[in-house]
Amino acid sequence: MGLPTEAALVGAGAVPGAILRFGVSEIAKQHNVGPAAILALNVVGSFALGSLAGNGAARRANLLLGVGFCGAFTTFSTFSVDTLTMLQRGQNSRAAAYGL
Repeated sequence: MGLPTEAALVGAGAVPGAILRFGVSEIAKQHNVGPAAILALNVVGSFALGSLAGNGAARRANLLLGVGFCGAFTTFSTFSVDTLTMLQRGQNSRAAAYGL
């Protein structure tokens, strides 16, 4: 399997992962759920990635589902922005709890 095929697998997994993350984030905003939705996404995605790694998934499955889907579905950057926003609003204890 060459680099173009590997990149295509990552991209094919990333598109639905990113779309799903965006959709959940938008629904959470509409229902005023806040950063709890992103935290839940990160937990679910991390569990899925750990399951793939723990079960010795084939390289193609790991690229498609692990690197692509889970990589786009979970996001440390959104977690970081949410934490910073809480700190800027003076919600220090909430930010600390979210960070744990």
